[in-house]
Amino acid sequence: MNKDELMEYVGHEDGEDELTLQPLRALSATLDYPDHIWNKGDPVPPAWQWLYFLPLTPQSKLDKDGHAARGQDDRDVAVAHERLGAVERD
Repeated sequence: MNKDELMEYVGHEDGEDELTLQPLRALSATLDYPDHIWNKGDPVPPAWQWLYFLPLTPQSKLDKDGHAARGQDDRDVAVAHERLGAVERD
Protein backbone atom coordinates (compact mmCIF):
# COMPACT_ATOMS: atom_id res chain seq x y z
CA MET A 1 0.00 0.00 0.00
CA ASN A 2 1.50 3.34 -0.98
CA LYS A 3 1.22 6.67 0.83
CA ASP A 4 -1.57 7.96 -1.45
CA GLU A 5 -3.65 4.89 -0.65
CA LEU A 6 -3.00 5.36 3.05
CA MET A 7 -3.98 9.02 2.95
CA GLU A 8 -7.18 8.13 1.10
CA TYR A 9 -8.03 5.72 3.92
CA VAL A 10 -7.46 8.29 6.71
CA GLY A 11 -10.76 9.63 8.01
CA HIS A 12 -12.87 6.94 6.37
CA GLU A 13 -13.29 4.67 9.36
CA ASP A 14 -16.75 3.47 10.30
CA GLY A 15 -17.81 2.89 13.86
CA GLU A 16 -20.56 3.28 16.38
CA ASP A 17 -20.42 4.18 20.04
CA GLU A 18 -22.94 5.28 22.63
CA LEU A 19 -21.81 8.71 23.75
CA THR A 20 -22.46 8.94 27.46
CA LEU A 21 -21.41 11.64 29.90
CA GLN A 22 -19.51 9.31 32.22
CA PRO A 23 -16.15 9.43 30.38
CA LEU A 24 -16.31 13.24 30.40
CA ARG A 25 -17.04 13.24 34.12
CA ALA A 26 -14.21 10.79 34.79
CA LEU A 27 -11.64 12.80 32.85
CA SER A 28 -12.86 16.00 34.51
CA ALA A 29 -12.22 14.44 37.92
CA THR A 30 -8.82 13.15 36.80
CA LEU A 31 -7.82 16.65 35.66
CA ASP A 32 -9.21 18.20 38.85
CA TYR A 33 -12.01 19.88 36.94
CA PRO A 34 -14.91 18.41 38.97
CA ASP A 35 -17.07 21.54 39.20
CA HIS A 36 -18.02 21.42 35.53
CA ILE A 37 -21.44 19.87 35.01
CA TRP A 38 -21.68 18.08 31.67
CA ASN A 39 -24.98 18.02 29.81
CA LYS A 40 -25.99 16.10 26.73
CA GLY A 41 -24.96 18.08 23.63
CA ASP A 42 -22.23 20.12 25.33
CA PRO A 43 -19.12 20.68 23.21
CA VAL A 44 -16.05 18.92 24.55
CA PRO A 45 -12.53 20.35 24.84
CA PRO A 46 -10.07 19.53 22.03
CA ALA A 47 -8.85 15.90 22.03
CA TRP A 48 -11.50 14.74 24.55
CA GLN A 49 -13.34 13.03 21.67
CA TRP A 50 -10.66 10.33 22.03
CA LEU A 51 -12.62 9.07 25.04
CA TYR A 52 -14.99 7.54 22.49
CA PHE A 53 -14.66 5.20 19.49
CA LEU A 54 -11.85 3.25 21.15
CA PRO A 55 -10.35 0.32 19.24
CA LEU A 56 -11.50 -3.08 20.45
CA THR A 57 -8.37 -5.13 19.79
CA PRO A 58 -8.32 -8.37 21.83
CA GLN A 59 -5.44 -8.66 24.32
CA SER A 60 -4.06 -11.65 22.41
CA LYS A 61 -3.62 -9.50 19.29
CA LEU A 62 -1.68 -6.67 20.98
CA ASP A 63 2.02 -6.16 20.38
CA LYS A 64 4.44 -5.54 23.24
CA ASP A 65 3.88 -1.77 22.90
CA GLY A 66 0.15 -2.18 23.57
CA HIS A 67 -0.96 -1.36 20.01
CA ALA A 68 -2.51 -3.80 17.55
CA ALA A 69 0.20 -6.13 16.31
CA ARG A 70 1.33 -5.47 12.76
CA GLY A 71 -0.42 -7.73 10.33
CA GLN A 72 -3.74 -7.63 12.20
CA ASP A 73 -4.92 -4.80 9.96
CA ASP A 74 -1.93 -3.35 8.18
CA ARG A 75 -3.83 -0.28 7.01
CA ASP A 76 -4.85 0.75 10.53
CA VAL A 77 -1.44 0.11 12.03
CA ALA A 78 0.48 1.84 9.24
CA VAL A 79 -1.80 4.88 9.32
CA ALA A 80 -1.70 5.11 13.12
CA HIS A 81 2.09 4.86 13.23
CA GLU A 82 2.44 7.48 10.49
CA ARG A 83 -0.01 9.83 12.20
CA LEU A 84 1.74 9.55 15.55
CA GLY A 85 5.20 9.81 14.06
CA ALA A 86 6.09 6.48 15.62
CA VAL A 87 9.34 4.73 14.82
CA GLU A 88 10.32 1.10 15.09
CA ARG A 89 12.08 0.32 18.37
CA ASP A 90 13.49 -2.92 19.73
